[in-house]
Amino acid sequence: MEVATYALKYAVNAKRPNGGSQSFPSGHTAAAFMGAEFIRKEYGPWWGLPAYGAASWVGYTRVKSHNHYWRDVIGGAALGVLSNYDFGSIKTKNGTLSFTPTLMMPSETTWARPDPLDTTPISNLNALPVPGIQLSWTF
Repeated sequence: MEVATYALKYAVNAKRPNGGSQSFPSGHTAAAFMGAEFIRKEYGPWWGLPAYGAASWVGYTRVKSHNHYWRDVIGGAALGVLSNYDFGSIKTKNGTLSFTPTLMMPSETTWARPDPLDTTPISNLNALPVPGIQLSWTF
C-alpha cells in the first residue's frame, strides 16, 4: 500500500491546501483505512465499525488541518481498503495467471553491455536488488 501511495503522490504531484506538494492520495488516511478494513475482515463488523470510525476521523482531521482536500482523503481511503484484497491472480477457463512482486539480484548476464560480444565478467558484488514481477500460468 505504501509503495502505491507514494508512487501516486509523485506521479500526480497535486498541490496541498497549505501550499505543499504531493497531496494525492492521503497516506495517513490510506494507512488508517487499511487497518480498519483488516480489523473488519479478521474480527467482524462489531470491531470493524469502530475502526472505520477512527479511520474516518483521521481523514476528517487531515482536511480540517488543511493538509489535504476531500478528494485526497477519499483516494487514500479507497487505496487503503483495496490493499487488503489479493489481486495477484486472474482465473480464466484456461487456467490461472498469477503475478507476484519480487526483488531479484542482477546476474552477470542481465547487465547491458555496450558490446554484445564482450565476454569480460562483470562484478555485481555492489549491485542492488532490482524490483520485478514473477509471472506464472497454472492449468
